[in-house]
Amino acid sequence: MAAQEEYEVLLAEEGHEEVSTMETTWADRIREEGIEKGKRDLLLDLLERRFGPLPQATVRRVRALTSSEEVSRLAAGVLDAPSLADLGLQEAPGSALAGHL
Repeated sequence: MAAQEEYEVLLAEEGHEEVSTMETTWADRIREEGIEKGKRDLLLDLLERRFGPLPQATVRRVRALTSSEEVSRLAAGVLDAPSLADLGLQEAPGSALAGHL
């Protein structure tokens, strides 16, 4: 019997409900992480189409975002913002922090 079949037989037996729950929890978590990564990747694509090649600091900031709401806010702002700085993704030229993001 293959390992996958053995695993499925064990899951079907009584007393292994917690394993099934744990598997579902991990699957949900992995799926959610994949969705969030996809949103960040889509945001980067939108930003690049709107503003051209992105500074590496901007790419790092977007990849580091953990709030789905923040990613959504930035994606909505891409349509109206005149610059990356207006989205808060790049320091305005001449500011004290320019080049340190």
